[in-house]
Amino acid sequence: MLDQVHFEEIKSLRDVTIDLARFTVLVGPNGAGKSTVLDQIARLCELSVPDPADPLVTGTFVRVLQHVDPERRRGSDGTMVWSGRAKTNSLRVSFESGPAPYYDRARIRATTLGKDTTLDSKETVNRRPLETSLAESFSWRSLRLRLLPGPLAQPSPLLVGPVELQANGYGLASLLALIQLNDSKRLEAIETDLRAVVPHFERLHFRPTKVDVVLPEAPSRVVSQGGYALDLSFRGVGRIPAHQVSDGTLLALGLLGAAHWHELPDIILLDDIDHGLHLSAQYNLIKAIRRVLDARPELQIVCTTHAPVLLDSFEVDEVRVLALDKDGATRVKPLSAHPDLERWRGAMGTGELWANLGEDWVLSDA
Repeated sequence: MLDQVHFEEIKSLRDVTIDLARFTVLVGPNGAGKSTVLDQIARLCELSVPDPADPLVTGTFVRVLQHVDPERRRGSDGTMVWSGRAKTNSLRVSFESGPAPYYDRARIRATTLGKDTTLDSKETVNRRPLETSLAESFSWRSLRLRLLPGPLAQPSPLLVGPVELQANGYGLASLLALIQLNDSKRLEAIETDLRAVVPHFERLHFRPTKVDVVLPEAPSRVVSQGGYALDLSFRGVGRIPAHQVSDGTLLALGLLGAAHWHELPDIILLDDIDHGLHLSAQYNLIKAIRRVLDARPELQIVCTTHAPVLLDSFEVDEVRVLALDKDGATRVKPLSAHPDLERWRGAMGTGELWANLGEDWVLSDA
């Protein structure tokens, strides 16, 4: 579990530290940096995962830094810092990049097992300075989701190797079909959870089909591969193809599929968790996600919302409030840090607290 993140000079995240719960929800006005936080947690996780060709985290780190957009950098020297702390192994790792060329001044600072390691990216060519224990223990695999109904409903190929769910939801049909083949009980759990969100839903169905796939090695070439199309059956309606299903149902199914699939990353990052769902369905979706969290102790979810009603499904300690100061920098505080919280806590739900307290207090140093 990733229990704290820190970012410096990355867009509006000029000096931001956020403590994370197993289920964390970010709230605040548009433009306050909620999606940027999710994007940068995903970037930190990408930095942490070893390069398959080189088991050291440095390979991935330097490769990612080479693609950092200079317009995203803030500060006179262009420095960017990502750091994260894992609850297990008392591990903290900090990545720092300097001005262009960014990777020439990239540094990794790692603390693990009581030892400090500082590494310059220039030293990675002829040196293997990060011990094996670090490479094995420092790995937060994330899935950044921006689910869209269209891609969620599309047929998708069943590829050789791990099934991938793309950020927009493409690949859901293959993912669920593979779950059915390998773990029918897990598919039943997904169906049960979706039934709690959409009461008239009955079952998932999969149709073998041919799917056109663009070959990565030859982008101009398209081939047909075996895959699956997704259908859903509803009480009183019968079986219908996924592209005719409501957006809210597809979005809920996509999130539940991602959360249940045991081979997907340990951190799910999701914008607008309430998107397209009726109020009662929002409550039931959060309950379903909590059941998945109970069943998967390694899973962690960080999401955003603009819906006060949905926040009533969260504990005050799970809410982080974001605001922009007069200089356009993001400030973050947990809702539990509001100075008048105890006075209002018993009389209001979490969503009412946020709606009434607003975000201005986040900018106060009191």
